[in-house]
Amino acid sequence: MRRHLGISFLSFFLFTLTTMPAGAQVAQAELRGSVLDESGAALPGTTIVATHVETATTRTTTTSASGTYVMPALPVGAYTIRAELTGFVTLVKEGIRLAVGQSAILDFSMKLASVAETITVVGESPLVDTKKSELSGTVEQRQVENLPLNGRNWLDLVALVPGARGNPGAIQVGASGSDMAKYQVDGVDVTNQCCGGSNQGYSQENVEQFKVETNRYDAEYGRVNGAVINAITKSGTNKVRATGFGYFREDKFGDAPNFFTNQVAPFDQKQSGGNSGGPILRNKAFYFASYEYQKLANTAHPNTGYAQFDVDSPADTKRYYTTGRVDMQAGPAHRLFARASVYNWTQLNQSVSGTTAQSGGTSQTSKNDDLSLGETWVISSRALNEVRAGFSAIDNLLDSNSRTVRLNFPSAVLGSPTNSPQWWKEMNIQVNDLFSYYVPAWHGEHALKTGFQFFRPHFWGAFPDPAFGSFTFTKDPADFNDPRTFPPPTQYSIPLGDTSYTILNPTYGLFVQDNWTLSRSLTLNLGLRYDLETGTSNTDVPNPIQPGERPLDKNNVSPRFGFAYDVRGDGRSVIRGGIGRYYDKVMLNLTSNERRTILGTLINVVVVNPDFNNPLGGKTFADFKAQKIPGALVVLDNNYQTPVNDQVSVGLAQQLSTTYAMQIDFVHSKGYDEPMTPSINYFEDPATHLPLNPARYGRPYPAYTNITMTTSTGKSLYDGLQAGFTSRSTRLGVGGTYTLSRTYDNHNGNRGGTPTNWYNLRDEYTHAGSDQRHRVVVNAVSTLPYGIQASAIYFVGSPRTINVGTNLDPFGLGYQGRWLDATGKTLPRDSERTATDKKIDIRVSKSVKVPGNVTLQGVLDVFNLFNTKNLTGYTTNYFSRTYLQPSSSTNLFYQPRQVQLGFRITY
Repeated sequence: MRRHLGISFLSFFLFTLTTMPAGAQVAQAELRGSVLDESGAALPGTTIVATHVETATTRTTTTSASGTYVMPALPVGAYTIRAELTGFVTLVKEGIRLAVGQSAILDFSMKLASVAETITVVGESPLVDTKKSELSGTVEQRQVENLPLNGRNWLDLVALVPGARGNPGAIQVGASGSDMAKYQVDGVDVTNQCCGGSNQGYSQENVEQFKVETNRYDAEYGRVNGAVINAITKSGTNKVRATGFGYFREDKFGDAPNFFTNQVAPFDQKQSGGNSGGPILRNKAFYFASYEYQKLANTAHPNTGYAQFDVDSPADTKRYYTTGRVDMQAGPAHRLFARASVYNWTQLNQSVSGTTAQSGGTSQTSKNDDLSLGETWVISSRALNEVRAGFSAIDNLLDSNSRTVRLNFPSAVLGSPTNSPQWWKEMNIQVNDLFSYYVPAWHGEHALKTGFQFFRPHFWGAFPDPAFGSFTFTKDPADFNDPRTFPPPTQYSIPLGDTSYTILNPTYGLFVQDNWTLSRSLTLNLGLRYDLETGTSNTDVPNPIQPGERPLDKNNVSPRFGFAYDVRGDGRSVIRGGIGRYYDKVMLNLTSNERRTILGTLINVVVVNPDFNNPLGGKTFADFKAQKIPGALVVLDNNYQTPVNDQVSVGLAQQLSTTYAMQIDFVHSKGYDEPMTPSINYFEDPATHLPLNPARYGRPYPAYTNITMTTSTGKSLYDGLQAGFTSRSTRLGVGGTYTLSRTYDNHNGNRGGTPTNWYNLRDEYTHAGSDQRHRVVVNAVSTLPYGIQASAIYFVGSPRTINVGTNLDPFGLGYQGRWLDATGKTLPRDSERTATDKKIDIRVSKSVKVPGNVTLQGVLDVFNLFNTKNLTGYTTNYFSRTYLQPSSSTNLFYQPRQVQLGFRITY
């Protein structure tokens, strides 16, 4: 692990702890500014009142001796801001809209008054943040509600943010994989600790807006070096409001034929639900509740090249979303909220695509619950404390379509997957306490933050349960229905024994942050963070191949420095940049896999060149244990470290007018200590650096066959030019992003990846699986006359890498990689590219008001308007008859043109 980024942060850390500062939750917003008279002199003691328009709740503060004020942790939404001081004209600014995570600047210039007088003006929320150097983008409520979304997954809108890459459903930033993102909803972490992604699902109707921080975020965020996604859910207001909706898609509505079968695939989707919100007690307490049901009848179609397997299979999905939320203003100093959500879903025929036939697929059932509680305490005009507590639980069951042995042929994959059937559960408990303190006049202004975070994931399950084993072949058979025609298998593998596991990982985080405004133009963002995971190293389990202590990784200290320079001091032109260190989390499935094999309750058996009819020679788990027959081992390196990423950025944000702004930033990030999972139990030929066949030359650790060791030898690099444009008006909102980037690594995301040759890691370092040189995304929402609204999303992305391989094992290692023959020749990693991705989705709606304060809206969505042929599911086995051929996919991004009709009834 790399430790040295600058010891100057140590003095900053000690100073900040002694002053006991702290930080506001970014699930809310911040308002700050100054009050001056006409001559430019500061006006201390001015009363600033912020009134939330929809709930009439207020926050009051007074300006400091330097005439400045700050209001952290404000609920998002529209505000009326009032500035009052005896002897001066009272100023009122209306229409100030605060977004999630925004730090808005609102200054006042007050005139002397001979009589009591109030001037009201319509204000504009700033488009450029002059106090922050982080790189981020906000997806506002208007976009969430009105842009066309195929599948109504609001997370697909992450693609609208500068720096995001990949396609909807697999968004990445920097050099990180999509499993390295952090998901926060209402200030509570809902990230899956086993394998990445989000633990919970939320209806599109339930999401108010969200902010995506792509690079160089503040020290408040730990255990992440990918994107940070901060979403807030809707809350009630003083008005009773209700919405009912339905969206319907059928293949007969005008869908285009499937790109591979030239037939219109059977398709039927119904998405319906409703929500309601309003006051429990006006100006004090509010409720919001929502429910949504989705039913999708889709079709999966393999592409093996064999007619007997290339048949349609139903890929039906059902989803249920339920959420309830209550907010309460408990006096002028305390605000409380509670939210509970339930998300359940089922899906048939997962993974049936490409070379995987219907018998090789799975079906899954998932139940997900979460509870979030929060309290915001305004201690004084300078101090504020926030507490967030969260509980989440998931319960997953994966079942095989066919409970038979797995047969891996180059062109067709049949039978139960090696990870199925299985069940797994995760239960997470967390408490975050954040304290903020404002120092208006000590060598400038200091917005100080500190916080403590406790997070306790519990992950347990069993896989496979039961196990059916897996054969690998290098050739297709003459007759798939006649085992007598099968070529000799090169490998057989099966886990024997108890396949269950359980992992507890209590985690602690501490951070300090000082956003130090040195002058009207210059702000420094100084942060320091420390994280400790106590359950990822299996310190209670001895490593059988590395005797000695297994210490915890205790030195994960993350210094962060940024600057924002307001060029003219008018809040319109900002030069920003900085440097920081970001530690990721350790995936719990890596830790759980080790415990099972080391504790001896599980033996992973790998047989090279097995007898197809009797691969284990009649032996059982008891025989393997009693006779100490070598089995496979999964182990963590004793020196395994938490993955870390160093990031540098510099750029410019420019407000062009009251409604237009642009930004452009260069980002460089470099990853260290990232996971790789090599197979290490074979000797090296010193002359060729190739493996020596264990059957002939033996193994370094003869008590085992394959040894898969999770190491910290992974590395990555990202260079990107990230640009964005924003236009915000009541009639037309336009946003656009362009990313030019290059990405390199030697592994596959946060779960590692097995290199072909452990003794030649240089061949692994190349363009990453997430590499995409060019990417353009444009979105627009337009309000037209006669109640008509139109919106669109346009996407174009240059070709992405394809990680190709073979199923040859010429050295008898017990695993496959990219070997082409016994000379050691290999396919280059990630050496092929997809076609260019390009599509446009549109929405047109018409709203009509009817008596009773009701609005009816009809909706027409067309996805992939021009029926562009976007391709995925490429066959990656070099020896397959369909090598590099794409296949049909159930992923909604890759569908031909589809039409959706919908309605909304709003009260």
